[in-house]
Amino acid sequence: MIVTHPFFSSSSTVRYESFPKNVQRWDHIRYLILYKLGGLYVDMDYECMENITPLLYGVTCGMGLEPFGHNVSKRRPIIVNNTFMASVPNHPFIQELIDTIFHDNVRDNLGSSLVTDKYKNSYYQNQVTLIPAGLITPLTQNEVIKSIHKRVNKAIENKVGQAYGIRYFLGS
Repeated sequence: MIVTHPFFSSSSTVRYESFPKNVQRWDHIRYLILYKLGGLYVDMDYECMENITPLLYGVTCGMGLEPFGHNVSKRRPIIVNNTFMASVPNHPFIQELIDTIFHDNVRDNLGSSLVTDKYKNSYYQNQVTLIPAGLITPLTQNEVIKSIHKRVNKAIENKVGQAYGIRYFLGS
């Protein structure tokens, strides 16, 4: 696959093809598409429960947060995910993500670790709206597994009832 973008030199194709795993290419391409076209990116393992338009009203760049339980297990105060992202075209935060991949030679994790680290140190942090996990990713991966096995409790029901969408963590 050839990736071209006027923002980059011809080395973008070489960089894209140099990633050892397809998931890294998918992570990278979603940033390129958001930068060029803008719009909403949502992983395939999301289910919308409500119209998400109210979540994005007035947002120029919105990034979803991971559930608190994931923060604890990874020992981070927040985790900004790359599974629910919205942006206007040419947003500078998305440009920073792309620049980091190209210029800092990031090769391992192009997903939530990269996004979280870049957000914490971004010059454009005040232009990024963090969308609370309770609204778009209310359940932890363990709670999703419980739900799939019909072990739903009142806490899980309440979380789902307040959410606009659910992420199932299927790795799709």
